[in-house]
Amino acid sequence: STIDVEHKCTNKHSGTSAAAPMAAGIIALLLEANPRLSWRDVQYITLLTANPSAFVDGNFTVNAVGRAYSQLYGYGLMDAGKMVRLGELWRGLPAHHECHSETATFSIILEGKFNHTISLNFSGCQPKARGASKSQPNSSEYGAPVKYLEHVQVYADIVYQRRGLLQLTLISPSGTETVLQPPRKLDEHSGNIGLLRWPVTTVQLWGENATGVWRVRLDNYVGSAMLQPWQKLELDKIKGYWRSVRLLVYGTSEFPIRLSPPNPKRPPPKDWFAPFSKYVVDDSKWLDVYTCHPECAPGGCTGPAADQCLGGCRRYVTQDRQCVATCPFGTTPYGALQIVHSGNIPWDTKELHRNRVKPNPSSRIRSSEIDEPLTTGLGNNIVCQPCSSVCAACVRPFTEYDCTSCPEGQYLVPLLTPDGKQVTDSSKLESAFIVLNIQLPYVSGTCQTHCPIGYHVDKSTLTCVACIENCAECVGSSVGECSLCKPGFRLVHGRCVDGHSIDGLCGPGESIVPSPDQQVCGFIMSLPP
Repeated sequence: STIDVEHKCTNKHSGTSAAAPMAAGIIALLLEANPRLSWRDVQYITLLTANPSAFVDGNFTVNAVGRAYSQLYGYGLMDAGKMVRLGELWRGLPAHHECHSETATFSIILEGKFNHTISLNFSGCQPKARGASKSQPNSSEYGAPVKYLEHVQVYADIVYQRRGLLQLTLISPSGTETVLQPPRKLDEHSGNIGLLRWPVTTVQLWGENATGVWRVRLDNYVGSAMLQPWQKLELDKIKGYWRSVRLLVYGTSEFPIRLSPPNPKRPPPKDWFAPFSKYVVDDSKWLDVYTCHPECAPGGCTGPAADQCLGGCRRYVTQDRQCVATCPFGTTPYGALQIVHSGNIPWDTKELHRNRVKPNPSSRIRSSEIDEPLTTGLGNNIVCQPCSSVCAACVRPFTEYDCTSCPEGQYLVPLLTPDGKQVTDSSKLESAFIVLNIQLPYVSGTCQTHCPIGYHVDKSTLTCVACIENCAECVGSSVGECSLCKPGFRLVHGRCVDGHSIDGLCGPGESIVPSPDQQVCGFIMSLPP
């Protein structure tokens, strides 16, 4: 759910009339003028050209870099003409960084009327000065350096019996106040989830300096003022706690805004371009500003970041257009693969999961059937796609039956064929994937909190491994390690034998018969009296 108008919460699209499609159309026009723009470029251009003067009820405040912002209207109206003209001159942004602050932990009881402020010393993950002590404030920070802010998120561990009374405010090192969560008089949530480490985000501080003392304020002053007189009498009965807070900031380590010199034959209007003229970087100096990201394929780039490659990626690309050497954990590059029978008919995935049929390993191929080596640009179209939420890592995306590792507290249960064999065998499949220069894991399956009957947990791999034949519970897969047999069998020295066997070595009704050469099973004939 999220904050809605009229002091409410909503988990639905609350309706923006024509605003959303109009914004999408303006952005499409901008991308037509400059197809090289990334999603971050579009955000910068949108806020730099926004018009706040068109509103009379926006209650705009100015942040530390002079940009007007409203809780109702953001940075103002989008201006299609200015966006297109600025987009034509736009140079690529520096690399996108993120920095995590240390987590401040404490124990504050929330009762009655309250107003509590927590301060966080934050360096923005800037490198320590030579000889600096490990006890300096940034010792617990991690991430890449951020000096110029873009998005800022606050994670707070807050539980309160009436969440709608709370107001959460962030105060930047420059003194700009941004209300992350205003009170909502109709939000009467009284459970125990409150704001349990929810990320709340602001873009009001865009362009400000990340370094300094941040303050996070939590109060119920404004919220309690919305209550009816009879409700205010119950305020002392509403309780909760605040236990921790931390920051996650996104931005750049160097000044981000850089423009090409305007075409003298088609100059932008002087009145509005004058404030942007200071951002113009001459072409002769631009080549010294950055080098392309190492994961960019040959073909140039619009900036040094991994999402600014013009010639595609050398290996893989994430769904947010970042070129990477390996797919991030929880995603897989194997979405570019399909399983087919030898007759070249695509294999029905649903049928696979229903019948657990083992495919022909040699028939797994790339759908594009390109035989060029990876270094020639094959990876340009290989997208890292998300695994199923059941998996921590996987072979193929969007399916719970191709997990290769599991979330904490769960175990990998191998996917079996009707004859009891595991579906994935990397030794057989390795040659089928030589074109991708990748190797499939040894086993794939699904994730469960407990191993099924007939399996035990291999603690070294967190995988469910089969017990010996006819065994229901075991501590290992070797003979003698069974602790409970399946119905119809009995346990003899750690192994399962036929329940009707006389001595546990022979079949039903049989036992060992002495023989000069070797012991054999036979029926013992009793002599008549």
